[in-house]
Amino acid sequence: MNFKAFSPHFALTPYINCYSSITQELLPEMKAERTPPLPTQAIIFWFYNTPIWIENSDKLKEKQLAPKSFIIPTCTVSNDATHQGDQEFFAIIFWPGKIRHFIKLPWGEFINSYLCLSDLADQGLKDFGKRIEDAKSLKERIDITNDFFLKRIPRIAISKDLFQASLEQQLSNPRLKVGSLASSFGISSRHLRRIYQEELGIGPSEFGKLVKFLKALEQLNQNRFHRISDVAYDWGYHDHSHITKVFREYVGCSPKEYIRHLSPNLFSKKASWREHYV
Repeated sequence: MNFKAFSPHFALTPYINCYSSITQELLPEMKAERTPPLPTQAIIFWFYNTPIWIENSDKLKEKQLAPKSFIIPTCTVSNDATHQGDQEFFAIIFWPGKIRHFIKLPWGEFINSYLCLSDLADQGLKDFGKRIEDAKSLKERIDITNDFFLKRIPRIAISKDLFQASLEQQLSNPRLKVGSLASSFGISSRHLRRIYQEELGIGPSEFGKLVKFLKALEQLNQNRFHRISDVAYDWGYHDHSHITKVFREYVGCSPKEYIRHLSPNLFSKKASWREHYV
């Protein structure tokens, strides 16, 4: 897989992590991939000659054909995809919680879903998607994307609003309790939960739990541990059985099984674009 990442226009950097382009080698046989849950939100353009089928353990109970252009909201479950042939991706990767400034949707209704651009009422977004699909080069796609989002950039700098500030605190310290987080902003836990549900689709407790799991996953991927229990204690899990329970919930296997079966076809950084953004 040929993966390249590009920085957005400097005025968009508070909102967009990067643009990425991924070219997949020709796959003569069907390949299965699994991606762990991630809070990363993105707009994906998926160019392929043969169909790609996706499913997850929450809303997509049966395999569904992947759309050519779609939004991925917050995902709290693992996702499976099967495909073959040659493929190319162009992805716009937003920082957690930032896509809401450009696209107005009730995000809580779309958690663990794929939103096809053609199904949305936002005509400007549909036109943008068509221009990306018709673009002849990667540079043209990047220029079109910069132009579109620069025109939608918020008139008032809101990158440090209460919701975003709380997200940043949890990303830096996922062990932080919701009550302490709410108190730091002078609001009630109930008020904070309501804000998260409206803006992200999940509550602060679930977001913190997901971030904590991803930190542990990153530590395993980078082989920075002697024992699984060390990883558990590093990220506030009670013991080995606690982290095992969380792993089974999120990725369907224990940490030991995760390590043992780490391969290009299962939970591999080479297997899924999303794992580049853990």
